[in-house]
Amino acid sequence: MRCSLVDKQHVLEVRELWSVSFGDSDDYMDFYFDNIYPYNIVFGAFDGNKLVSMIHLNPNKVYYCGRIIDTHYIVGVATRKEYRNQGIMRELMTACVEYLRNKGELFTFLMPEKKEYYIGQGFELLEKSYLIPFDLLLSNYTIKDDLSNYCIIGIDDISDIMLDDFNNMLIDRYDLFIPRDRDYLEMLDKQCISEGGRAYALCCKNKLISMFGMMKNLDAYECVEYISAYEDVRDILIIYKLLGITNYPTNIEIFGRCSREIINNAHVAEGKGIMYKILNNCFQNDLLYDKILCINGLV
Repeated sequence: MRCSLVDKQHVLEVRELWSVSFGDSDDYMDFYFDNIYPYNIVFGAFDGNKLVSMIHLNPNKVYYCGRIIDTHYIVGVATRKEYRNQGIMRELMTACVEYLRNKGELFTFLMPEKKEYYIGQGFELLEKSYLIPFDLLLSNYTIKDDLSNYCIIGIDDISDIMLDDFNNMLIDRYDLFIPRDRDYLEMLDKQCISEGGRAYALCCKNKLISMFGMMKNLDAYECVEYISAYEDVRDILIIYKLLGITNYPTNIEIFGRCSREIINNAHVAEGKGIMYKILNNCFQNDLLYDKILCINGLV
């Protein structure tokens, strides 16, 4: 078994393994392999010339306590069924971590399918998430505000001033998050389009207060990559109301702090959360655990 960086010329093999592992639509895979894959890093395990396992490292710029740092987000973790439970993925993950550490990166992060597996790989929980039934949101929250104060706009209607103001509000509230710059929003919009949706922003009295994407999943529309300057879950209900969407998802995955009343409800389960692995001891010492840490907000 040979583990190495995967040359971009192997795109067909990588796409085939992605397809059999995750079952994504052709439209989504077109988006990913046209827009993300050319710029990411892929580690793979080969049995002869056959790609049997892989990890994708997608570049991200993250705001952390007053500075922008370069990181890579781990996705596309997959092994062919007949090659599982042989230690191949552990070897690949070790190679990825060493590669990023040698590049001088401070940490890497992912959304785990199985937390226990990544704990064994030295990852820690960065941010909890909760799977909140949408019906529970509808029954616990009412929209008291005048909806005429709110509007939803597309990313092309967001001015540079609005975007700067919004990111400054995020800086005031969060220690750790992915800045919502033009490149980020354009990529999110392309991703949402591939799944029958678009990227939007919610404004209140002409002030941008949250950003998010809408993607169709089966018969429902899911709100993805939501981040708010105020962390008010009522905004989610306002978004669906203003967009005229009534085919709600079964659950909404909410990251970070939200109402104890909601979290402690018997129908709320813990979600995947976000896990991270420290690659630099100085960063370990500096990391602030007592403040809100937000990477994606609501996915």
